[in-house]
Amino acid sequence: MGIKLVVGGKAYEGWQEVIINQSLDHLVGQFNLVISEKFPGHSEPRSFKLGNSCDVGIDDKKIITGYIEKMDISYDRTEHQIQISGRDKLCDLVDCSYIGQNQLIKLKIKEIITTLIKNEYENNSFDISLDVDSSVSSIMSSEETDFIVNAGDTIFDSINKLCKSRAILPVSYGLSNKLTLTRAGTNVKCVDSLVLGKNILSGVLMESNTERFSLYKMRGHGTNSTSEKLSFLYSECESEDKYGTDLNIPRYRPYVKIIDKETNIEQCNLFAGWERNIRAGQSRSYRYTVQGWKQSNGNPWTINSKIQVVDPFFEVDQILLISEVEYKYSESGGTTTTLTITPVEKFELIENPLTKITTVDDLKLHATPEIGKLFNK
Repeated sequence: MGIKLVVGGKAYEGWQEVIINQSLDHLVGQFNLVISEKFPGHSEPRSFKLGNSCDVGIDDKKIITGYIEKMDISYDRTEHQIQISGRDKLCDLVDCSYIGQNQLIKLKIKEIITTLIKNEYENNSFDISLDVDSSVSSIMSSEETDFIVNAGDTIFDSINKLCKSRAILPVSYGLSNKLTLTRAGTNVKCVDSLVLGKNILSGVLMESNTERFSLYKMRGHGTNSTSEKLSFLYSECESEDKYGTDLNIPRYRPYVKIIDKETNIEQCNLFAGWERNIRAGQSRSYRYTVQGWKQSNGNPWTINSKIQVVDPFFEVDQILLISEVEYKYSESGGTTTTLTITPVEKFELIENPLTKITTVDDLKLHATPEIGKLFNK
């Protein structure tokens, strides 16, 4: 099993330490590698430089494609050492500003985001493409809107604003120069499960209720369910409607949020249920370490994939979401993968209050309290 850094078609092996991290919480993946100054199989010194495009992988499986952004070179009496780090090819979206026309008028969402990621100026542009999967293709191609790029925002700031209010999740899978627009959990389901006593080397449960509340109320201006105009409207999401009450928080802890767009009672209920679910999802996560970088079918573990977790110690037997993957290699520990697992609800978004919600069934579809099954103690 060989760890490779490939630059300009030349493969560099013999790495002493490797860390590759990809996360749904951060758009771009990162890598860090450490080795002696000269490489096994290469009589000449290193030939790669800052800014070089590169691939990092294991055997013939590429894990991440990016740029070398930092090199630290050191020596002492016994060895020369070089440490290389970088990020995947979408890093410029996170760092850079959009330099074109800041008012993008009457364009489809896909057209706006394509314009942003190209960032054309005179004869320059980014070599980044857009991949829209089937879960969001309809809204990307049908809705027209106006968008103003705020001065000082990075390109990803603007993309995130467009996506978040439309329940779209922007993801970089790290293997190309593509920005993928999708929804949580739509990547290929893992072939392997995480099972205590079978493939789990270690596990950590991280939980906190500091950002959870017993009752969520959404308030806003708009019309009620009979379309009667009111000067000020609020929806009390009591426990009987199951939208705004978190039964797993026994202490009285109310939370009120103002919806700053025109809304109605049904939409307030929807937002209360979503606020409850996403905060519950953010309050619990698991971190599991397994041997190797690949599943039994030879494919690496990937973010935004659903996975079956069977862990009697943490009382979990459920399909959850891989939100972060960290591949590691060291001479002492070999190859391991650490997976951060969360409820899908942590990354499930809902569309803004202008979305038309017409029936109670619509509300149940978006705001069912299924997450309670995981957190009941």
